[in-house]
Amino acid sequence: MPDDLRPETVEALTTAPPLPATLVDQVLDASDAEREAAAAQLLDETRRFLTDAGVLRPSVGIMDLSYRTTVAIVATFGTVEGIWSQPAYQGRPLGDILKIVGAKEAAWAVGVLRWGGLLPPE
Repeated sequence: MPDDLRPETVEALTTAPPLPATLVDQVLDASDAEREAAAAQLLDETRRFLTDAGVLRPSVGIMDLSYRTTVAIVATFGTVEGIWSQPAYQGRPLGDILKIVGAKEAAWAVGVLRWGGLLPPE
C-alpha cells in the first residue's frame, strides 16, 4: 500500500455493514434457485458497472470480431502452429508457446496481436 493511505479508512470503506434481520431471514429462506438467480443478477450488474467504468474490457463473441482482429489471430496462429500442433504443446496456452518459438517470431506475434487490438499498447 502507498504510504499516504490510512489502513483504518480503507478497511471502513471495504467493510460491508451488518445486514438487517429481515434480509438475513429472506436469504436463509430463499431456495437454491432464488439465490442462484440473485447471484447471477448481481454478477451481471457488477460486470456492467466495471465495464462502464473502464475496468473491464467489453466481452466480445466470436461473431463480433473485426477483420483486423481476425487477421491478427490467424497470422499469430500461422506463426506458431508448427510448434503448437505438436502433441506435447497442444494443451499449452499461447503465452507458453511464445516462450518456445524464436524471439523474432514471438516479438512479431505480439506486435500483430497489439495491431489487432488483442493486447494493450506498449
